[in-house]
Amino acid sequence: MKSLLGILALVAIIGGLSISVANACKVKPSGATSEVTAKLVQIRGKITKIDGDNITITTPASKNKDAKETIATVTANTLVRIDKVKKTKDDLKVDLYVLATLDESTIAQEINASTKAPTTRPANK
Repeated sequence: MKSLLGILALVAIIGGLSISVANACKVKPSGATSEVTAKLVQIRGKITKIDGDNITITTPASKNKDAKETIATVTANTLVRIDKVKKTKDDLKVDLYVLATLDESTIAQEINASTKAPTTRPANK
């Protein structure tokens, strides 16, 4: 009987920890008034235009896809890094290569930029 109670107590503790981990994984998008689980997407490309708080990121064309432009809104809460150094949104410039993490409403959560073009990976054979 004691071992059964011990097992039940252990299951309750593990269940409580998993709920805490799940809550820690929730993201509060910039400008959101409450905590929600947001779908985030990453876009890799080059900044081709800056218009106030909006930046245009152009992804290059590939064999299967045409080039695509995405307009992202950069806020004061957006984490910006250029060449691995923390910067502000005002430091973003046209022609920087970026990996941007955007929420569903295209608000940038994080922008990692580089002055150098990314290296290409060799194709798998």
